[in-house]
Amino acid sequence: MTPELTAQFERIPFLGQRQDGTMDQLRDLVPFVRKLGLPLAVERMENSLSNYNLADNSRDYAGSYPERLRGALAAIDELEVSNLSERAQFAVAQSFASKLGLYDAADLLRMLAEHSGKFLRPKF
Repeated sequence: MTPELTAQFERIPFLGQRQDGTMDQLRDLVPFVRKLGLPLAVERMENSLSNYNLADNSRDYAGSYPERLRGALAAIDELEVSNLSERAQFAVAQSFASKLGLYDAADLLRMLAEHSGKFLRPKF
């Protein structure tokens, strides 16, 4: 992790494990990853979410975003776009997910990191 990302990581609290679904956790992690300037990870996460019908499609990040995450999101700065590899971006996102108690999302990100670059992903 870069010094800038490490500084942001140290600003957020450790939160307890969430008991909801992987995709709900992934959706709630996207604003963190976007704010951290990790565009490759954001793109892959959003692609995963676009193929999944979430139970609560009405939730938006400004309205009913989980209170416990809202404070953590406010605690980090918006960083410039990173030039880290896709695998490194997934690793950073996984670290943040674990610290935020989004363990299912962290597991998914770990798998994405392990398989990063192994599959051809067409651009549409």
